[in-house]
Amino acid sequence: MRRVRPVPFWSRLELLRVDLVGATTEPKQRVADAVLRAIDNFSDLGIKRVADVCNARRVWLLATLSPDVLARRGLGSMSMEAAREELAGPFLLTLPESIVLRFDRDVWPERPLTPMSAWGNEFSVFMDAIDPQHLRPRHLNMSLAVTAFHELLHLAGDWAPDGDLRQTWAGGEAIERALAHLPPEG
Repeated sequence: MRRVRPVPFWSRLELLRVDLVGATTEPKQRVADAVLRAIDNFSDLGIKRVADVCNARRVWLLATLSPDVLARRGLGSMSMEAAREELAGPFLLTLPESIVLRFDRDVWPERPLTPMSAWGNEFSVFMDAIDPQHLRPRHLNMSLAVTAFHELLHLAGDWAPDGDLRQTWAGGEAIERALAHLPPEG
C-alpha cells in the first residue's frame, strides 16, 4: 500500500512520501503511526529551534562531560577525546527537499538490532528491531521518538562517526525535552 500524506515538515516541505508496504499488520501500523507523530512533533519545533535546543544541550554536555558520565550512559568505551570531538561542532541543519519514509524492510541484514536508519532522503524503519506493544526499540534504552529524532537530524545534514552521543544524547533527547517544555540541560 502506498500513501502520500501532507505533513508540515519544517517550513517548506509540502509532501512526505510514505511507503507503508511493510506496515501490513496492526502492530506495524502502530509503529508507523508513532514515527509519523514524531516527525510531526519535530516539524512543529521548526528547524531553527531544533538546532538551537540541540546546540544548547551540546554545550551543556561538553561542560559536564566526564568518564563517569559516559559510563553511566553506556558509553564507557568512548574516550573523552572522542566524546569531545563528536560534540565539538555546532548543529548546522538544512532543510531536505523531500523525505521518503519506508516501512517495507523488516530488518537491516548487516545490522539486525538497528531500529531505523537515514541516508540521502530515505528514512527506513526496521520493524523487527522495534517493540510494537511498548513503541520502543528492542535493544536501545530510549523512546521511539528519540530514535526518530536521531535519524531526522541525519536527514537534516548532521552526521557523526557513531552518533550515540551527538544525535541521540545531545540531539534527540534535547528535542524530546523541548517538546515537553523542559530546558535542554538535564
